Amino acid sequence: MINVFVSGVTGKMGKEIVVSLLKDKTFNLLGGSGTKENNKIGKDLGHLLGLDRIGVNLTSSIEEKKDIDLIIDFSHPNCSLSLIKFVSSSKIPLIIGTTGFTEHQLEIISICAKKIPILLASNTSPGISFIKRIIDLNSDHLNLFEDIEINEIHHKEKKDAPSGTAIDLSTALTRAWNKKNKISIFSERKGNNPGEHKIILRGKGEIVEIKHTSLDRSIFAQGALEAARWIINKSPGLYSMEDIYSS
Repeated sequence: MINVFVSGVTGKMGKEIVVSLLKDKTFNLLGGSGTKENNKIGKDLGHLLGLDRIGVNLTSSIEEKKDIDLIIDFSHPNCSLSLIKFVSSSKIPLIIGTTGFTEHQLEIISICAKKIPILLASNTSPGISFIKRIIDLNSDHLNLFEDIEINEIHHKEKKDAPSGTAIDLSTALTRAWNKKNKISIFSERKGNNPGEHKIILRGKGEIVEIKHTSLDRSIFAQGALEAARWIINKSPGLYSMEDIYSS
């Protein structure tokens, strides 16, 4: 079994990860952490999720756990950077699903990936990887369009806007689109929407739309576990979800 520690375990995605881990016999949930200010530190993670007791308590520090094979992080950029210092010295593979990093923070992650395998993904769903693949394979055809726009919707509690996924899609499109036009991103925060991204390509007399809708957060959790199975024996390097499906 793969011993997994989850950083940001009390967040929406952290909880989904725990639920999926408990159902998958490939993994053993070794621990989970929240911020030091969390008033539920020391509580059983199963109880926090409305489940039976699982014998794993919420901690504020990953250093409290040993025998970790892999870490899944869905926390906050500053927490992720602190976590990277730990994994770099411990040589533990890391999956980062956190979004909202600055360019400087991304540079730090890239440098640390020279020591350990890191999979950085703003979106762990197979569908978004598929869309990125469509973009890469059709770069020549993108020049048929005069304008490209991205619309994204997420739940009202999501703090970063635009989403990391929208930024990633914009980067992929900009790289493939041989025009100097800027790709506009429009963000909306409402309800409990797990995530919706729509690419709008406008040409002369026509519009093409590519849309991805997440119906349930469990799709991200399943994608993260797929990434965990894939990266566990990889060499140091900075990886993406696209590397999984192209290998």
